[in-house]
Amino acid sequence: MPNRLLNQPKPTRANQVQVSDSTYLPLANGDWAYLCAYQAMVSQQVVGWHVRATMSEELITNARQRTYSCTRTP
Repeated sequence: MPNRLLNQPKPTRANQVQVSDSTYLPLANGDWAYLCAYQAMVSQQVVGWHVRATMSEELITNARQRTYSCTRTP
């Protein structure tokens, strides 16, 4: 997937831009878990994440939903 933020101005406000990534996590029993995390670009803090046994749409949507509780601004 292309980097759509590459030629854009850098964000200047909290929660203006978030980026995400998904990765595989090896478990001690030989199985895998899958992690999706969202990071706020300005603060570089993880603002939402979720782990599941399968790489599914629910993995991504649950991680995204967690960002809403972490990034509420007045």
